[in-house]
Amino acid sequence: MSVWSGCARSGNSLIVDPAGEVLAAAAVDETALRVTIDLGVITRERDQEPALSMRQEALYRADAVERLGAAAGGDR
Repeated sequence: MSVWSGCARSGNSLIVDPAGEVLAAAAVDETALRVTIDLGVITRERDQEPALSMRQEALYRADAVERLGAAAGGDR
């Protein structure tokens, strides 16, 4: 374990693709990881994720966010 900027670092970093497959794993020692990422995997996973098809993008507009905040008492 190392300390950097006052925070303990324990290592064991991972690079994981959107499907959950571990592409690279580091040990506790300081290590540089490098992988080639298939961007097509991201597209395929997003196409298969049902939650993304249920997004209500109109709710992300600034005016909608302001209305929701006001309705919740956020602008008191």
